[in-house]
Amino acid sequence: MPARDGTRGRVHMPRCAIAGVEATVAETARAFPRHSHDRFGVGLIVSGGHKSASGRGLVEARMNDVITVNPGEVHDGSPLDERGRAWHVLYFEPSMLAGAAAELDGVQTREFELTRPVVHDPLLKLLFERLFAVAVQPSDAGD
Repeated sequence: MPARDGTRGRVHMPRCAIAGVEATVAETARAFPRHSHDRFGVGLIVSGGHKSASGRGLVEARMNDVITVNPGEVHDGSPLDERGRAWHVLYFEPSMLAGAAAELDGVQTREFELTRPVVHDPLLKLLFERLFAVAVQPSDAGD
């Protein structure tokens, strides 16, 4: 778990077996300043709780919640308490999700947005865990 001073922890970017996808494994009590990503992020809080402020408002996620972020969405992040939090995230090239959305609804679109920053859904959690297990080999996950 994170150091007692709340500033240290581990953020690891393991090799991902899926082209166009990057993975992050984190366990930390560190607060992250405002920043953005150039990819869609879909992840899972695996322990603790996390809060952030973004264009979608104040977000709080707890263990087993699926979290999402859109490309260019400015957000920050901090733990809900001094124990910190841990998460696994997959970052997808925008064209991958836009292509998948087009296949699902039959409409080609250049604009695609994830509208729910936190989702509490046991099936979605399970599906994400399966995808993460395929994408990231156990020896690379840092667990």
